[in-house]
Amino acid sequence: MPERFSSIDKVVGSVSDDEKDQMSAIIEDRFRDHSSEKFLSSELLKYEVEKTPEQLDMIRSVNELTNNFLESMSYPTMDIPPDNVHIISSEGWSNPETDGKFSPLIQGVAIKDNEIKTIIFDKLIHEFLHMKSYGAIQADQEGFMAEYRMGLAAFDRNGEKLYLNNLSEGFIETLAKQLLSNCNDVALSEERDQFVAVKQKFSYATDENGKPALDDDDIMYASAYRHPDGSFDLSIIEYPYQAERYAFQILTAKIFQVNEGKISQEEIFAAFADGVFTGNLLTLGKMIENSFGKGTFRKIAEAGEDIEKLLEIIGNLK
Repeated sequence: MPERFSSIDKVVGSVSDDEKDQMSAIIEDRFRDHSSEKFLSSELLKYEVEKTPEQLDMIRSVNELTNNFLESMSYPTMDIPPDNVHIISSEGWSNPETDGKFSPLIQGVAIKDNEIKTIIFDKLIHEFLHMKSYGAIQADQEGFMAEYRMGLAAFDRNGEKLYLNNLSEGFIETLAKQLLSNCNDVALSEERDQFVAVKQKFSYATDENGKPALDDDDIMYASAYRHPDGSFDLSIIEYPYQAERYAFQILTAKIFQVNEGKISQEEIFAAFADGVFTGNLLTLGKMIENSFGKGTFRKIAEAGEDIEKLLEIIGNLK
């Protein structure tokens, strides 16, 4: 499959084809000739930390991991250069809702620094999958560029409402979790051994509901701190985007259920993957409409960024 040299596949808007080509070239130049000095604010630049040799190896590993997946699905690949990845110290990270961010307009990924390598890996995989998704920007006649499509997610033409973003995040993190679980990178081996040891030592630990605290597939990493008096505190880190992943999982399960095996799990996954990585929503839209009735896909999309509304809509599907 061909290799991509930016995350933007299309420019839309009321400008000429020549102007669209020029804007595509600007975005590609930002991908190829990326630097912190050009694209980070002066405030954020103060908090960028130099990538360690181990983190550079992680970037190479995540590029390979995500490209192998893309090749397996016959999608174009992309090698994201290390210069396009910015590690920001915890002191300088200002977004409390997420520890990672991809910006299509600057063609860069920012990750909150963390001493736990498993978390860094998960964030890199998640944001690299976003960057390697289908992308489109919209432009006006004054040359202003704005985000339009990233994977399943799409803004309206006014740039005011964002559709399908929660499902997009749910799919991306579900895939990131799967890729991370199957990753055998040496950087993860020590933490995985420690995690296994903690699970064995504290197998008796329970949560507030009396269930085993460490017997959960949703746990990314756990560690134990021993106090001077001999007691322990458990630190449990779960995979992020729980509500979004739950929405994605329930929707795919219901599609499979109502079709009584006529559509395989692989076909359902491929319909979502095509929407994310090629921008083609036709197969996914038809699948949902045929499963639950005309207008269902639009109803799901119009939940916008309201995750509770999305969960309610999906919960009521029959």
